[in-house]
Amino acid sequence: MLGVGVPAFAQDTTTMTPAPRSTLSGVFTTEQASRGRNQFLGQCKSCHAPESQTGANFARLWGGKPLLDFFKFVSEKMPENDPGTLAPETNIDIIAYVLQLNAMPTGSTELAADTTALRETRIELKDQPTKSDTTSLLGVVGRRPSRGLPIDPRFAAPRVAPRR
Repeated sequence: MLGVGVPAFAQDTTTMTPAPRSTLSGVFTTEQASRGRNQFLGQCKSCHAPESQTGANFARLWGGKPLLDFFKFVSEKMPENDPGTLAPETNIDIIAYVLQLNAMPTGSTELAADTTALRETRIELKDQPTKSDTTSLLGVVGRRPSRGLPIDPRFAAPRVAPRR
């Protein structure tokens, strides 16, 4: 029997942990991503094209991981020619830009170089394409596009050596 006046479904909310933050909840501002873009173009572009930091490559490397992992990597390993020399504020602005490149929504508060908050924020990506979204690509893969454009080698079928 429960104590007088305490409903059977009551829970102790003091021990409940908050839901983890996600990069899909707007963890950076437009202004911060703009500063990050300028820094990226000045510090990173000589080795990394912005496009190389997006899509499947970004998802494979960082999807589902704490934002802290990405921040530590950038802070400790970049720029490649002089690792660890950028200020934490510069690194976090660059990260905001990369999140923006990956279609993450902006918010009203800047992302801070706070290891606790970054540890509690997961890098989540928008849903991967569904089967119905990708079936329209099947007729294009391996075919020469119109107007004489070359085939992207990532989508070309492998060449098979002729039999002798």
